[in-house]
Amino acid sequence: MIYLVTSLLFSLLVAAFAVQNAHPVVVRFVGWQLETSLALLLIGSSLAGACIAALLALFRQVGVGLKLMDERSRSARTSNELEQARLAASEMRRELERAHEHNRRLTAQIAASDRSGDAPAPAAGAPDDVQDGSREQPKPRGDTGD
Repeated sequence: MIYLVTSLLFSLLVAAFAVQNAHPVVVRFVGWQLETSLALLLIGSSLAGACIAALLALFRQVGVGLKLMDERSRSARTSNELEQARLAASEMRRELERAHEHNRRLTAQIAASDRSGDAPAPAAGAPDDVQDGSREQPKPRGDTGD
């Protein structure tokens, strides 16, 4: 709003200056020669400057709009990646909980078999080397046997 008010005040000042200096002038530019009123020359120059400023502002706005679109696109991609990471983390938590539960069942079976003196029954879904019921006993450290 302040930009508009400032522009209107400047335009009024230029118009007042131009009306007070309305005598004819000769303008020479690159071999051209033109005789016109100073008022028309001032108003025309002011309008040309305003048009150039408006074009520059338009180019800037287009650039900002393109950058905003790019940032929104990046934000959407990042949101999608974050959601995928959350889903993967959730799946990993569920898998970890299943592994803990499986570990608890195996620990309970081993504890029960140690109390009863029997070999533990193979757990469903256990690897082949555990299903045969054998467990390796740890070897004492430092004992060479000789």
